[in-house]
Amino acid sequence: MLEEYVRLLEGVEDPARRSTMIKTWAGQLRMDTKQLYRKLKAAGWESGRRRRRDAGDTEVPSDSLEILAAAMNAAVRQNGKATLYIPTARQILEANGVNFNGASNEHLARLLRARGMDLGTQSKSETAHINMRSLHPNHVHLVDPSLCLLYYLPDKTQGMKRLPKQRQRIIEDSEAYKNKPFMEKKGELKVWRYVLTDHRTGSISLRYYQQPGESMTALWDFLMYAWSPKDDPLYAFHGVPEWLIWDAGSANTSKPIQNALEGLDVKTHVHLPGKPRVKGSVENANNLVETLFESRLRFQPVASVEELNEAAERWAALYNANRIKGVDTRLERRGVKFARLEAWLAIRPEELRELPEEAKELLAYQPETRKVAGDLTITFVHPRIKRRAVYRVGGVPGVRVGATVEVQALLMDELGALRIRHDWEGQTVTETVYPVEMDELGQPLDAPVWGENYKRNPETYVDLIHKKLDNLTGPGAVPMEEFNDGAGLRAVDAIADEGGSMLPFPRRGAVIDTRREPVRTLNHVEAAKYVMARLGHGWDPSYFAEIKRRFPEGVTEPELDAFLGDLEGGEACAR
Repeated sequence: MLEEYVRLLEGVEDPARRSTMIKTWAGQLRMDTKQLYRKLKAAGWESGRRRRRDAGDTEVPSDSLEILAAAMNAAVRQNGKATLYIPTARQILEANGVNFNGASNEHLARLLRARGMDLGTQSKSETAHINMRSLHPNHVHLVDPSLCLLYYLPDKTQGMKRLPKQRQRIIEDSEAYKNKPFMEKKGELKVWRYVLTDHRTGSISLRYYQQPGESMTALWDFLMYAWSPKDDPLYAFHGVPEWLIWDAGSANTSKPIQNALEGLDVKTHVHLPGKPRVKGSVENANNLVETLFESRLRFQPVASVEELNEAAERWAALYNANRIKGVDTRLERRGVKFARLEAWLAIRPEELRELPEEAKELLAYQPETRKVAGDLTITFVHPRIKRRAVYRVGGVPGVRVGATVEVQALLMDELGALRIRHDWEGQTVTETVYPVEMDELGQPLDAPVWGENYKRNPETYVDLIHKKLDNLTGPGAVPMEEFNDGAGLRAVDAIADEGGSMLPFPRRGAVIDTRREPVRTLNHVEAAKYVMARLGHGWDPSYFAEIKRRFPEGVTEPELDAFLGDLEGGEACAR
């Protein structure tokens, strides 16, 4: 049909008539005119119309495009559904002064796609990441617990409980999503899957626990299982790592777990929420366990968590060794393909840190405190060497006689090392100390011998402060001569005023007569009466005006007596 349209158009020279024909055909085909133009062009038709000189040159400011893309992306819901598109977003932005230079919505869409700012590209794109590298097997382990799709219920028949057998159940989607309280109702029957992987080789270890939720004791039991040797010789993967990576679960970050891992000299790293890629290998391992192991249980149920763990251990041993019949379980990494067990067996003796027997009780070995003795030592019964040992702590910054320090036994050290923790100047100082070697009668071998040598304890923080204070007063003639360019502090000069002169002693003044009556202040009328009584008939009315002029705030009797003296001398008024 398109070829027929092309033939008809080629016989028409009038552009207006061709345009009318295309509009008519578009209506018949229920197609947009622009869409039909594109199809005709693809079929070989050329309109012969010259391309506009400014075609493709419509300039839209980069800032306007970025604001448009930002507005559209901000309206994307959490489930990925877009709610704001170019026409509406443009209308809102233009009303707020954003300039698009008259570009069409289609042109804006092309510009956004060309710059990777359109919704389609943004929704598919992921944040760039960096692939981490581990140095050897058991360098880094990753742990992730998750809820298993299995749970167990006691087997019942017509309300009568048949013991001790249980029934395996699988959580169906209808139960998990339509009936939200499902997890809470069967809380004590949930089965949790704990998975650990070795970052270098991808080796997997897993175990199941029937419990209401994640727990500290289950986590520690799982770590002890994963790091311990197994009875199956095919299951060689074991040993304590140097680093442990996990999420910020309450069990993972609990203080007892952190202290216990410190006792094994295992450093931990908690990845940020929303960043599961950090522990991607163990996330992938969880999916492998669910699809390659748990999927089998639907057809071959196990009656209890104990049976489930036995089956899981057999599966993990075979999976790591690539021994599952008909299934290639080798790990492929950028063109390199290898069996996990084969890669792990390349571990060197110094890299394989065997788990000590005492580690299983380490969760109960929480840090203890010790008081520093007068010879700057503490004593501690180390679980690895199983005896009371003496440790010198004088070299720990801030430690002094009588101070209290926190001690943590390091079980991975065969010599019985301790981790000493002490707060000093607002920071926590951590040091590792070792037992002092003793002779057969309990005397330290590193102690000085009478008549042969002499040895002092290292200076403590208090000793250093005491020495510093002594040095400030100085051994010279003038104490504290470090001040004032060697002049030291001046005691006598300290009472001088700012000008440097000595303060004058006050002169002896007159003693106040407390027996005299207080002087009374008279107003102008009272003062006039006082003067009239003293002068008798010699009063002149001008005296009143003179009193007000001389004493505008009032006058005392002694001042009036002086005024009368002026009158008698003829100086009171200027008549």
